[in-house]
Amino acid sequence: MSINAGIGTSSSPETDALRSWLPGESAAMRGFRAQFALCLAENGPVLLLGEVGVGKARAGWLLHRLGSRADGPFLVLDPAGDLGAQIAAARRGTVLASGWGLEGGVVDVLLGRTGADGPRVLLTAEGEAKEEYCARFGLYRLKLPCLAERAEDLPVLCAHLLADLSAEPPVLTAGALDWIASRAWPGNVRQLRDCVQRAALLGGGRAIDVALLADAGGPATMPVPPQGMAAEAGENFAEALARWLDVMLAGGAACVPELHARVIAAVERPLIERVLALTDGNQSRAAGLLGLNRNTLRKRMSELGIDSGRKGARR
Repeated sequence: MSINAGIGTSSSPETDALRSWLPGESAAMRGFRAQFALCLAENGPVLLLGEVGVGKARAGWLLHRLGSRADGPFLVLDPAGDLGAQIAAARRGTVLASGWGLEGGVVDVLLGRTGADGPRVLLTAEGEAKEEYCARFGLYRLKLPCLAERAEDLPVLCAHLLADLSAEPPVLTAGALDWIASRAWPGNVRQLRDCVQRAALLGGGRAIDVALLADAGGPATMPVPPQGMAAEAGENFAEALARWLDVMLAGGAACVPELHARVIAAVERPLIERVLALTDGNQSRAAGLLGLNRNTLRKRMSELGIDSGRKGARR
């Protein structure tokens, strides 16, 4: 059965074939697949938009591979080469102009030279495109979501990226998935792919943990919360702590010996346990995330009764 069967003419974006090539069930990915399916049913020029590393060139290749021109050539154009010769070579196929920009005369010439018998034209660009520019050339805009817009897709996306390496790819530990979700990925899917695939190679087939991801060059920075979220979280925590203290002090301060130590322990224990779980019990990594010396962390774990051998479980 051809890979094109049931795709190019289908109005439903939720075919198994599309899911296998464009994984993820977030609202952003479902919306993208719906728009992608509409593009498959047409042969007009498409403008692929999105941030760096979201996969614009790959989406262009998929439009060719899954569309009605799959039997023809797919050519990434060289703007410094003979444009006419390249267009002729890709006749009845697809040409991709990647990163040419939208205001240059080369794109005008490219779209002007492709007629009914010429190749389908796909363009890529970062950011947004002016409405009048798209209307001028009849461009269909197809915007790829960034990772921040599809965070819930990370587990299935990581599995998809690792499957490109091997028929039996290694798995990511729960701590590793949490760590990935906690990072900022300015390079989007490309950066994530490079990190998890490099970690898989470094691990030699064993499960990928946080230490392997860090060794593979994973991002050190955490995402910046949306404006107001950090303040709101801080206020909620402060309010909860105040209510807890009100209960503790209801009988008078004399009824609560060592109040300071008890409050610190109540906050510090779940903090250390959570970070240890995130780092799969790696105390060096946990100490780094907490901003503590490793010996200080080990001392606090001992004092709080946190089992160092069970990823943050209490004794």
